Amino acid sequence: MTYLFLVMMTVTGTLTTACSSSDDEPATPVQKANTLTVVAGMSDNITRALADAGTTLTATWAEGEVVEVYEGSKHLGTLRPQTYGNATTKLTGVLDAAPSASGVTLTLRYKYVSDYSGQNGTLANISSNYNYCVATTTVTQSGSQYSGSAANFVSQQAIVKFTLKKKSDNSVIKATTMNIRYTGYSSTILSLTNLTVSNSGEYYIALPPTNNDRTLTITVNDGTQYEIEAPATAFAAGLFYRRNVFFTYNAVKVFSEGDTGYTVEENSQELCKGTGSGTQLILQNGSEATLDGLTLENGSDCGIDCKGNATINLKDGTTNAITSTTAQALFVADGKTLNITGTGTLTLTGYNATTKAVSGTVIIDGHSFSGNTADGTHTDTNMNLQLVVSEGGKQWVISKK
Repeated sequence: MTYLFLVMMTVTGTLTTACSSSDDEPATPVQKANTLTVVAGMSDNITRALADAGTTLTATWAEGEVVEVYEGSKHLGTLRPQTYGNATTKLTGVLDAAPSASGVTLTLRYKYVSDYSGQNGTLANISSNYNYCVATTTVTQSGSQYSGSAANFVSQQAIVKFTLKKKSDNSVIKATTMNIRYTGYSSTILSLTNLTVSNSGEYYIALPPTNNDRTLTITVNDGTQYEIEAPATAFAAGLFYRRNVFFTYNAVKVFSEGDTGYTVEENSQELCKGTGSGTQLILQNGSEATLDGLTLENGSDCGIDCKGNATINLKDGTTNAITSTTAQALFVADGKTLNITGTGTLTLTGYNATTKAVSGTVIIDGHSFSGNTADGTHTDTNMNLQLVVSEGGKQWVISKK
């Protein structure tokens, strides 16, 4: 966008004479106000009345907006738009302090934001509260009047339109909370707890720029918690992104002390994590459970009860442990098959050697094992998975050396 320099406005000052009993006393001039006028533009994706134009955001100036003026760290005053509804306007204002010299470069700052956590997921909310933009202008002085070179405001955050859906049936997720963090890092980029429910599953989020191509973990909740690792990406300041996020898991189950058990229903996919005592994980036919640092101990039954043909994924880099103090750590029903995949670690600890780990069949990283091998040892260097079954001092070991 090309901007024209604004012709400097003329402000007429007035002189007043103080009352005096002496005709020889000089008049005291009233100081003229320091005024600044700048032609300012908003690039696509920038500010206030934001509208989704498909692949870009259009922006217009609105009445009542305030732009802060700084020379370095010194605050000089504020400017306001004189026309509304367009991407370009004239900003004018009376400064509290004058620029130090003609030719100095000033920073124009709109809506400084350091905390994005109050967003509700709507574009109007970003427009009103979270759209931090910055421009610079070089001033020319004429007396107490200053005119600035054309200023183009640039957004200091990325704006992302997330469309949230379930992978299983493509239905939308009407989230009320959203958490975004770097995978493998404890720091949270953003935690939103008061989203306005979207019937379309579309949420507009302003994000601080992320310059590194790190994988993101996105967690949302609509009464049920969903979690996904999003592909590595960098969200650059000043850009608008559209992301369809398909959550693989129908739910995220976080086990805690006192949980009695949890069932992964037929043909559903769920993420299981946390620590539970007296807890059992039940897998129905067609179910898929991804273990993400899951530790369970059961004192009255088997730790994992696989009632149908099911799958357990061991999330990469995780350590998982299932213990039963009275029965098998893992039980697969007769005629059923449990497929275990992934590169995490799973340790199964059962009660004694007479309670075999498996009644049916377990396929581990493509290798099939039946219950008769529960008291033996098998090592295969071609496997990615590490599985250790310990019962009554005997081990069933399937691992990568």
